[in-house]
Amino acid sequence: MKSVFALAVLSSAQMSFAACADNQTSRWITEMIKARAGQGAFPAPTSGGECQASQVSGGPTSSVCSWEFDYRADAAAMLMDGFLETLQTCFDVQEIAPDQQVNHPDSYDLHQLEVGETMVSVSLKDKAALTKTYIFLRFEPAN
Repeated sequence: MKSVFALAVLSSAQMSFAACADNQTSRWITEMIKARAGQGAFPAPTSGGECQASQVSGGPTSSVCSWEFDYRADAAAMLMDGFLETLQTCFDVQEIAPDQQVNHPDSYDLHQLEVGETMVSVSLKDKAALTKTYIFLRFEPAN
């Protein structure tokens, strides 16, 4: 499934820092960071994506959004790149070395960024057996 939102994120991320306040993706990320983890379910900024609260046993509650695409669809990589570009352009971030332990996807790309007191994780996972590619965006309290 192709996401029109992926194209919007990519093109809107190619902006100056001053334009970030007018960027829909930047505003949505700001709201997710403010709500940060466990404040209920959040609407994703696109049809085809969904957000929900999630908690690892004994760990902090986080908000996780996901998008499903056809296997290795260009739109999935564009969405991930757009999220990263928006985060790096519009927010004061520090990239963290990611933990690469995964549950055997065909390929996996994870970026973790600290935005103030919030850890934002952006990941792309290819699953050949399911013929799907997934983008995940997680917001949780930073350590």
